[in-house]
Amino acid sequence: GECSLIKQNVVICNRQRATAVCSKTLKHRFISAINSLKISEADISLAIVNDKEIAELHEAWLGIPGPTDVLSFDLSGPQRSQHTLHKNCDSIRGEIIASAETASREALVYHWSPDHELTYYLLHGLLHLKGYNDQTPSERISMRRKERALMRAIGLPSPPRRRPKTTAIQR
Repeated sequence: GECSLIKQNVVICNRQRATAVCSKTLKHRFISAINSLKISEADISLAIVNDKEIAELHEAWLGIPGPTDVLSFDLSGPQRSQHTLHKNCDSIRGEIIASAETASREALVYHWSPDHELTYYLLHGLLHLKGYNDQTPSERISMRRKERALMRAIGLPSPPRRRPKTTAIQR
């Protein structure tokens, strides 16, 4: 059934000075993505950080040294385990932390705007909170497809094809 009450609380905080970002634009796009995914209840904090800060979090939470593009933390409580895919769930709570510095660097590699790259990271984080995963090749394909559709849904170009992530442990 249609949910009459739409409760969206999205807070964005730019905690870095290395790259110019427009928090208002990012927040606006993020809310458009929430609406596009038909999420009726959202309580999400977005943090834009530099590589140093995301590297610290990356190591603390995932045990992987070095910076990454985006981290998402599902704060919706234990009743929703990661094993039950909650693509149908229209309520999400969480925190998404993205590196503007990584976005600037990667945007050069993919020949598009750092601003779009950063938006892409936030949407990637949003899909993780919604229950999408990218651990296996088939999950990854499905998630990339959803990311492209979501970028287009909010009026942005489809993200350029990614090279495979090489975050596998390298000896």
